Amino acid sequence: MKTPLQHMEIRTFETDARNSEESIIRLPKTSPVGGDYGRVRAAGLKNHQGWDLVATVGTPVVAISDGIVEWVHLYTGDPDSDPYGNQICLRTAMKRKFTGETIWAFYAHLLISSVHRHQHVSEGQVIGMVGKTGNAIDVPSHLHFEIRTSGERLGKGLLYRLNPGEILGYRYYACAAG
Repeated sequence: MKTPLQHMEIRTFETDARNSEESIIRLPKTSPVGGDYGRVRAAGLKNHQGWDLVATVGTPVVAISDGIVEWVHLYTGDPDSDPYGNQICLRTAMKRKFTGETIWAFYAHLLISSVHRHQHVSEGQVIGMVGKTGNAIDVPSHLHFEIRTSGERLGKGLLYRLNPGEILGYRYYACAAG
């Protein structure tokens, strides 16, 4: 299994500061752990459905497994009604341990997609590039990445979503020494 980016780092307050020309104080959408999965935004009152992975615009994004592109969505230009921007949903060849559920990989805020619906892809194949589409326009560039147990277009909430660490491992968590 591949990771979606060659270099994996979950977006944090520190990465936003390091990767932005703005001062930390002028980045209102940042959160100390806002790039993680779960109830990590707005002091635990808002969900985040996946991992935000730090990357520059144009960084290649790859398929984490062999699979079939379930769907591709092109950004409408309205971040309020289309917060994920350009998106790819990949039905992977992987199954969830113990339950046997099919695993889907979801990639968002892409600059471009280089695949189309129903296309077969190979593990490690470039399927798009990191961008700043959707509601990522005003924050440092990153890939929003989710692991799902459904190939449907999902709304807010955590239903049918898993912490990507369950599939990719938790070694991508890092914290600064105090």
